[in-house]
Amino acid sequence: MRPASERRRGPRITPVPPDLATVADLLWSGLAYVTITLVAASVEAGIVLENPGGGVDPTVDGPLAHANMLLHGSAARLLTAVLLTAAGYAILRAGVLPRWTGYTAYAVAAVNLAFVPSLFFGTDAARFYSAVGWGNTALTAALLVHWAFAVGIAVLRRTSATGTRAAARPARPA
Repeated sequence: MRPASERRRGPRITPVPPDLATVADLLWSGLAYVTITLVAASVEAGIVLENPGGGVDPTVDGPLAHANMLLHGSAARLLTAVLLTAAGYAILRAGVLPRWTGYTAYAVAAVNLAFVPSLFFGTDAARFYSAVGWGNTALTAALLVHWAFAVGIAVLRRTSATGTRAAARPARPA
């Protein structure tokens, strides 16, 4: 029989290799972001399904309106900042995209972090800096979409440039 110090107890957990740790962090933060977004959409849909007449705005009416404000507001801003920070770090560390994409991710993350405390400034949707204000919901969401669009263009340009270089290489003799 093996000594007690050599016996395995439970499943063996292998650490993530250092070169994949950033990718793992990015995937986990993306999963958290998607989860919060789906929960927020579910809360909205539940309020609409309870009132099929269409006279209720799920963002400000109903028993879960304040939870919905937090899910679409400060909670989403915090998770967006985490996701963009991980993405910016991965981009700058791997060097697979232009450096501006990583630095822009950090900038958009900082703007999102600036809107986390907006939950303490009321629930007036007409105000810029409130829990559901247009700065907290429209501006930050637009910045995320614009960043993703710009990164998509950078990926396409990188892919097309790589494909052009590969096509221009002479064939190796057999």
